[in-house]
Amino acid sequence: MDVVEARLQALFMIREKLKLGDKLEDHLSRADMLATWLISGAPPASPGPVTNEARAAPGMDFGNALFFLKMGRRVTRAGWNGAGMFAYLVPAASYPAQTGAAKAYYGEGAQVPYRAYLALKTAQGDVATWSPSCTDVLAEDWAILPPD
Repeated sequence: MDVVEARLQALFMIREKLKLGDKLEDHLSRADMLATWLISGAPPASPGPVTNEARAAPGMDFGNALFFLKMGRRVTRAGWNGAGMFAYLVPAASYPAQTGAAKAYYGEGAQVPYRAYLALKTAQGDVATWSPSCTDVLAEDWAILPPD
């Protein structure tokens, strides 16, 4: 990630903090701090304990987490009690029909299309489809996990 891309991402991350009438210059020091964090991987002070070597930006909300999910990154929350839990975006694709219902509708040996969805790696070690709760959406303790 180059400096310009990191700075743009950092500015995007603070977009919710901007208020009508705010001058962008007032937020550049925070953007520079976040850009440095994005480039170097050295996280700023975390809002709380975060597992999985996650990088937590101060006050990172779900909007910012969603931005990184769409970039293919895994995200987690300090507020999740389960060890090793993280969410990720599964892009739209298809899989071979495996069930009787899928074979009856799509045909034997057909590819079943599916839409993009969010998945959660659970504390039990399996993966489930995931819809964030209101608590998750309103939380400000999101963190980005290092790339795979």
